Amino acid sequence: MTENILNQPFTSQQYAEFAIRANKNGQRIEIIEDTVYALYDCESVNNNEIIDISGTENYINKKRFEAIKNRVIEINSELIELDGKRIRAMCEPEIKNEETGETWLDYYNNQVNQLRIELQELEKENIDVE
Repeated sequence: MTENILNQPFTSQQYAEFAIRANKNGQRIEIIEDTVYALYDCESVNNNEIIDISGTENYINKKRFEAIKNRVIEINSELIELDGKRIRAMCEPEIKNEETGETWLDYYNNQVNQLRIELQELEKENIDVE
């Protein structure tokens, strides 16, 4: 048994220990026929061997899609936070910058507009990835 491969025969205790170790290492478990593999995100099994797929187009696109998805989630969270700040800025109008006359509401609206532009660009790119 290599460190990342568990071959039959194995006990349920051996399988459990193998799975726990894989989980602690940030690996996923994949079972193919009678063999259990502990694989990192950038690994796959081919002909009973663990191979690195990090340079493949599919893997690169998958990671790009995940990064876009995560940034969209971040932007949506930021927009929710800014909505609360904008409501407060409408209820308590104050000048943020005395020289320009920019209010807090103007400032937050500008931030929202920038995030929405970025969100639209990411959504276009996301369509290309899928």
